[in-house]
Parts: sequence; structure tokens; C-alpha cells
Amino acid sequence: MPRYAALLRAINVGGNRKVPMARLRELLEADGFTDVATYVNSGNVVLASPDPAATVSSRIAALLADEFGFEVPTIVRTKAQLATVVATDPIPAGADAPKHYQVTFLERKLPASTWSDVDPQAWGDSTFVATPTELFTFTPGGIHADKLLRALAKAHKDTPGTARNWSTVCRLLDMLGD
Repeated sequence: MPRYAALLRAINVGGNRKVPMARLRELLEADGFTDVATYVNSGNVVLASPDPAATVSSRIAALLADEFGFEVPTIVRTKAQLATVVATDPIPAGADAPKHYQVTFLERKLPASTWSDVDPQAWGDSTFVATPTELFTFTPGGIHADKLLRALAKAHKDTPGTARNWSTVCRLLDMLGD
């Protein structure tokens, strides 16, 4: 049965939009998902389902809206897709500082022109590499005040995405197993 990583956007941040992981696992299992496991409290789930990724995403989003009363964009990647992200690793220096190296998983494919107004050379030590479905960013000075991240978020403002640091991405791939 296919295994997936489901990435829930903007939950449990600053005490808002609370989704307890134990309750999330219960909901998913009750809806027929199997091998459900969560990682940290920021909306990382691995699970198995015979459904395609798009159906898994919409089912999870509907369950969360029904249970918690707010929408949670849910981005789903197959094990193979997540393995490709890790293998691609277009900014190898980022892996040495994994808390400053992020992957933003985009809800849908974006053309390269999305990023044309964001000059990768204009941000000091911070840099990015975009693929059609992921955005890799390395911000050695930290993510909280980085202007590059704001410019990139503005560029894809009409396409939801959710970011995970490199350590989390690698851990989710491990959790998906062989």
C-alpha cells in the first residue's frame, strides 16, 4: 500500500490553530488510514492509504475542518517524491546547518517565471533554488528576519506551501521506511 508524508500548514504555531497529535492520529485511523505516525507537534504525518495523493490530501483537510473548525491546507508527498527531494539537495551547504535549510512544499507546480523577480544573488548569504513543486532556501543568518523568505512568499502568495527544515524532511523520509 502506498505510504505518504502529509504536511499540515500553520498548525500549533504560537498557541494558535491547535491540533493535538494524538487526536490527529485517532481521526486518521478512524477514517481508514493505516500505519499513522506523527513527528513533532508541527503537523508532520506519515501514513498509508490505497488512495492517490490528491485524495489523501483532501480527506485529511476535510477531517481537520470538521473536527477543529478551521481549514488546514494539507500537502501530501509520496515516499518517492520525498526521496527525490532529499536526493536533489541543491544547496549541499545547507545540510551542515539543517535548521537554516528549509524546503517549502508547494501545493501545485509553479512555472520558473514565478521566481523571476527574486534575484538569488541579492540576499547576501541567503539563497534559494526552486523546482516546480519545491522551494529550497538556505538562510544562514536565521529564518525569522530573513528578507529573502518574505520575497519568496510574496512570489508564490497564490499557491499554498508549507516549509520544513532539512532535519524534518530527512526524518520524514526515514519514517516512510524501505
